[in-house]
Amino acid sequence: MWAPAHKSWKTALMTSFSGRRASESSLTIGLYNGWFGRSRGGGEMKLLALASHLTSRFRVMVISDQEIDLRAEAEYYGIDPSGIDYSFLGLPSARGVEREADERRRTLLGMLDLDVFVNMSHASTILSPVERAVYMCMFPHELDVDEPAWLSSYGAVTANSKYTAKWIERRWARRTPVVYSAAVPIPDGGAAKERVILNVGRLMPLKRQDRLVEAFARADRLLADGWQLHVVGSPDPFENEYLSSLRELCSDLPVHLHIAAPRELLIQLYGRSSIYWHAMGFGLDAEVYPGEQEHLGLTTIEAMSAACVPIVVDSGGQRETVIHGVNGFRWRSLDELIEQTERVAFDHSLRTRLSERAVVEARRFSSEVFLARTTAVIEAVIEASPSTVLDHRW
Repeated sequence: MWAPAHKSWKTALMTSFSGRRASESSLTIGLYNGWFGRSRGGGEMKLLALASHLTSRFRVMVISDQEIDLRAEAEYYGIDPSGIDYSFLGLPSARGVEREADERRRTLLGMLDLDVFVNMSHASTILSPVERAVYMCMFPHELDVDEPAWLSSYGAVTANSKYTAKWIERRWARRTPVVYSAAVPIPDGGAAKERVILNVGRLMPLKRQDRLVEAFARADRLLADGWQLHVVGSPDPFENEYLSSLRELCSDLPVHLHIAAPRELLIQLYGRSSIYWHAMGFGLDAEVYPGEQEHLGLTTIEAMSAACVPIVVDSGGQRETVIHGVNGFRWRSLDELIEQTERVAFDHSLRTRLSERAVVEARRFSSEVFLARTTAVIEAVIEASPSTVLDHRW
């Protein structure tokens, strides 16, 4: 059985970043992501943005399995952690043990005296520790039974894209509201666009950075014209072999690999880059491997907000963010990727038109929209009785 990291668990594992805000409600809302701290991505940014927003009305607690430096994580995303409480469960966030430890997780969560529980942890199967609960689904895993107890314990389930919502209905038989994840717009630093192609994402095989490097190595016109490829990402501790092979692929090419880059450098690269590439899901049949597609694509939206032209694989949630020929292009083969990129790279008027529209389209996925929609769902769960909320009208 897993044990908490400290003997005096309930006091030693809690930190409060006091100041700035005072909640007007006595309710405590717990936002949980068991994977928090393993790497940095859209899920972590979304949780922190929501936590900061809710502190104006509620007591808010961020909860993870392993201990993290919450202030450092918040500052990385440019989010103020003031007023946010933090607790960690002292459990391992490693593959193969999530379900085994769920009962222990629920016991520890029950000790935190939460009034509302918001589960933002991917593929979680934790039975909610409280009656009022929301499950923010990044993508639905397959169920062992039609309606497991853990799923029934959540009054509302949300989807982060229409693509995810479609698969929730197919796999979980629930119709869910779409709450697009928050994308923080990249500030305009006034930098001139350069011959730079950017890719941002966790450094793991599913993100297919290796295939992007392969395509770039074949793009003779781009190479001759002095274009560079910059790949930015947080390393996955389970994918050291992939990272080593990726380093080898990048050698002898104008490809720059930025591992665990500071946020300031990432913002600079967004500002300098003219084109954004994304390839998650490439080569995999979406009907057979739906979870291995990009569920939405927050880095694509961030790039759009920075006036980068997105050229992304034609699958999953990318079809909701990139309108082909309007604010970017979608491709189905590496040959198409190269062809579309060369077209944008060597046609300045086309690149200008697409980049201007990309900035406009990125606003559909703003933090304001995400926060307003998520708050409305949480309020509905708070106000409704469990029997009303659990009728699956969501």
